[in-house]
Amino acid sequence: MVINGFTGAIAGQYPKSWVKITFLVLFILLLAGGQGTVASGALLLFLYSLGLGVPFLLAALFLDRFQSVSAWLRRGAPVINATGGVLLVAMGSLVFLGQLTQVLSPALELYARLKWPPL
Repeated sequence: MVINGFTGAIAGQYPKSWVKITFLVLFILLLAGGQGTVASGALLLFLYSLGLGVPFLLAALFLDRFQSVSAWLRRGAPVINATGGVLLVAMGSLVFLGQLTQVLSPALELYARLKWPPL
């Protein structure tokens, strides 16, 4: 059976999006399983779950405010997308030219002084 047109495009993209999500979940499970104790692994999973759930809970609690913020984001989407694109091209150029570490060295030094992340 051949699926073409809009349905084919959706059917072709759906598995690709779920592969990314599945690998992320498997990675966090692997990371939690590799912790020294069950408690630290459970804490890691709990924090991961909070990171996924809290934004949705806040959006539901503050629905009126979220709708105005959402409308502002929709109006500003072209500027936000263009800015993100420029940053992406700039970072890619720095990687290609081998200058990314030099540009980020102040932040890397700060992280080293703060011993961050605490892994």
